[in-house]
Amino acid sequence: MAGLRIVVLEGDQTGQELLEQALRAIAPEVIGLDLELERFDLSLENRRRTKNEVAQRIEVIHRSICRAVAEYAFRTAQGMGGRVYGGPKWTVSPVYEGMLKEEMDAAAERHPDVGYEPLLIDATYAGLLTGRADAPLVIPSLNRDGDLLSDFVLPLYGSIAGAESVLLALEEGLRVRVAMSEAPHGTAPALEGKDIANPMGMILAAAAILHYAAEAGVQGAERASRAIYDAVMETAASGIRTPDLKGHAGTTEFTDAVIERVRAQMTGP
Repeated sequence: MAGLRIVVLEGDQTGQELLEQALRAIAPEVIGLDLELERFDLSLENRRRTKNEVAQRIEVIHRSICRAVAEYAFRTAQGMGGRVYGGPKWTVSPVYEGMLKEEMDAAAERHPDVGYEPLLIDATYAGLLTGRADAPLVIPSLNRDGDLLSDFVLPLYGSIAGAESVLLALEEGLRVRVAMSEAPHGTAPALEGKDIANPMGMILAAAAILHYAAEAGVQGAERASRAIYDAVMETAASGIRTPDLKGHAGTTEFTDAVIERVRAQMTGP
């Protein structure tokens, strides 16, 4: 047994319901790890009650961040046997967005064995839509472009709830210092309380946190992470799917099936 502290940022509506399902999938009695969950209520109701509402938008981009993003992208592509694809709108914004493109070009020179196909962000969308994703792709992007990409790409392959989203804070040497994961979808108020929303993204987000905990040295976390990833995919492949994936299972039913498979893997050889 190894101790692991996970910060849980609670939200609203269906998003909160799916979060609770994900936490069921990583319960100590399921994955065999000693977990401490530290919860923070970030629901709109609580933020209004505590007057914790601030609206501010300042866009700042540093070359050091662009360099880290580009280098991490090429290392990731190399590790997964893919290529670096796409990029920002550097022709319209040659200084702000051009810095990322410059650092992508520099990283490509450092990694000549990694495929590199730089495209403007609009051409990137077009390429994805017309089937250019014939190999694993790593797409370095600015914040809003990345947000739009996740909502665009996932429905192309089934459902916006079909994968996790991970935010990383990197130290020097690109070692992960902080990892935060979430489902890329929103709160889906129309699905609240109906037990039909797809919990895959949120469950996979929990699996991602365990993966990065393993990189930080938490014993047993990688096995648990892999078991959850496999269980989610096996459950969907077996035909147990929520309505967005043309199935008839409910949120709880899908999670129950995942938990059953995780238990089997964690108690096996």
